[in-house]
Amino acid sequence: MDLLEVIKGRRSIRRYEDKDVPIELINKIIEAGIWAPSSNHCEPCEFIVIREKETREQLSEISPWSEFIADAPVAICVLSNKSSSCVIMDGSIAVMNMLLEIHSLGLGSCWVDTKYNEKMVRDVLKIPDNYEVITVIPVGYPAESPTSWRKSIKDCTYQERYGNR
Repeated sequence: MDLLEVIKGRRSIRRYEDKDVPIELINKIIEAGIWAPSSNHCEPCEFIVIREKETREQLSEISPWSEFIADAPVAICVLSNKSSSCVIMDGSIAVMNMLLEIHSLGLGSCWVDTKYNEKMVRDVLKIPDNYEVITVIPVGYPAESPTSWRKSIKDCTYQERYGNR
C-alpha cells in the first residue's frame, strides 16, 4: 500500500471486535516505534504492553473520553526517557509510526491524551519519574469505519512567508 494512502486511511478507532491481537503484530507495532527518528539518535522510547483486562479497565478512567481502552484487547503505553533533549517530539514521532503500522496491519487504534490524569497512569503502570508518559494506545480489530476530511493544501500553505498564498 502506498504510504500516503495509509496516512489518509488511518482513523481514530474507539470500538473493537472481541478478538485477540497476536503478539507477532504487537511486536511489529513496537518495532515501528523503535525505528522512529530521535534527537541525537538517543532512542528514548520504551513500551508497556497491557493485555490484562483489569489494568485496561483502570486505564479507561484516564479521562471521561477514554472508556474505550477497556474494550480493546490490548493497549500499549509509550514512554520517552526524560534524558532526551526532545522528549515529547521523540515520543510523538514513535507514536505516529506505530499508528500508521497499526492501520497498515488492518488493526485500529486511537491516541489517548494521558495528561488529563497522568498520575493515575504512572501509579497503575508503576512508571518511574525519569520517563514522560506520551500516550496509551488501545489496539484491536476495528468494529467501526469512521470517515474524515482535511483542509486542502491551498487552505493551509504559504509560499516564502506567512500570508503569501
